[in-house]
Amino acid sequence: MSFGLWREVTTNVDGDTAEYGCNDLKLISQLFNGVNNGIPAVLFDNYNGVVFGDYIMGVYDQNASHIAWLRGPTSLTADFEIAIPPITGNDTLAALNLGNVFTQIQRVRRDNVDLMKLSRVNNGVNSSVGVSFLLNNSASAEAQYGTIYASIFDNTAAAESGFMEMNVKRSGTLYQVLTLDRWGRLALGPDSSSQGSVTRNLSRSGTAVSFSNTSAEQTLFSATVTGNTMGPNGVVHLRLFGSIQQNQATATDYTLRIKFGGTTIYQDTLATALAQNAGFYPYMIDIYLFNTNATNAQLMYGFVSMNDTASVTTGLGDITDDESQSNGVISATASTKDTTVDQTFAVTIQMSVANTNVKTFVDYKWCAINPNT
Repeated sequence: MSFGLWREVTTNVDGDTAEYGCNDLKLISQLFNGVNNGIPAVLFDNYNGVVFGDYIMGVYDQNASHIAWLRGPTSLTADFEIAIPPITGNDTLAALNLGNVFTQIQRVRRDNVDLMKLSRVNNGVNSSVGVSFLLNNSASAEAQYGTIYASIFDNTAAAESGFMEMNVKRSGTLYQVLTLDRWGRLALGPDSSSQGSVTRNLSRSGTAVSFSNTSAEQTLFSATVTGNTMGPNGVVHLRLFGSIQQNQATATDYTLRIKFGGTTIYQDTLATALAQNAGFYPYMIDIYLFNTNATNAQLMYGFVSMNDTASVTTGLGDITDDESQSNGVISATASTKDTTVDQTFAVTIQMSVANTNVKTFVDYKWCAINPNT
C-alpha cells in the first residue's frame, strides 16, 4: 500500500529503523480509525484499487483512471445493513435486478420534462416495460392486482412505434382492459383485445353558419379522417342540423352532395318543392360511413329529413304536416378510398338561385369516429 508523501508532522524519526516502521504502522492505524482528518486516502495496490478517505470509500475503475466514491447517508438513527442477494456466478449489480422495498411514500422529482424513466435493454417486437401494482390479499400474501405496460411494435431506429396496455385482475385472473395503439385508437372492455373501440369526436361545432345570395356549391361540413384511425371495420357518424329559407317567387333547387376523399359518393336534388315563405324549413342529416372488412372499401347509409311547412305556433316544423321532404334510407355508391392515409369527409349544398332571400343555415354539426384495430 502507499500513502503518498504525507508524514505526520509530529514525527521526526527518519530512515529504515524499526522506530520508523512503527511510525508507519501508527499512521495506518490512524487512517483506519479516523484519528486524523484531512489526511490523504490510503490506496491498496491491486487490480481494482480500494481507496479510504474521510468517512468515504472509493473503488477505482478497471482502467485505474477514475474512482467511484461510496458515501454513507447522513443522520442515521441506528446501524443498518445493506444485504446483497445470492450470487451464483459472475454478475453485476444491475443484472442482479435488485429491488427496493419502500416503507414510506416516495416522491420522484427531476424537472418538468422527465419525471421518471423505466428502461429495459430488450428491443424485440412486443418487448415490454411497465409497472406492476402489488397488494396483500386476505392470506397476507403479496398479489398482483394490475399492470401498465408500454411495448414495442416496431423498433426501427428513428422510426420506432409502440403501444400501451392496462391490465386489471378479476377473480384471480389478469384481464387486458385498455389498449392504446400507435394511431391513438383506444379500446376498452373486459378484454379489450376482443372488444369494440372507444368512440371519440372527430369534429363538433355549435357555431351557426349561413349561405345566401350565391349559386356556388357551399360546404356544410368538412373534416379529415386521419389515416389508420378507422381500421378495417371502423365507422364515421355525422349529424347536421339546420334550416332553409326559400322566400322568392321563382323555384329554387337544392342539391345535396356527400363526398369522401374528394369523390362524390351521394348526390340528390330537391327540385322546385318548397313554396315561397318568409319562414324557415328545418332539416336534419344523419349519415354513417364505414369500412367493410378492409381499409379501402366503404359504404354509406343514412337519411335526410326536412319539414316543408314553415307555419308553426312556436319554433320550426309543423308536426301535423304529412308532406315533409323526407328520404327513407339513403345509400352511397361503393367507395374504395384508402383510409390508411388522410381522407376528407364532406357535405355540401348548392342552391340554383343567387338571391338574398334564398338561404341555407347550419346550426350544429357533430361527427364521431368509432375505430377498429
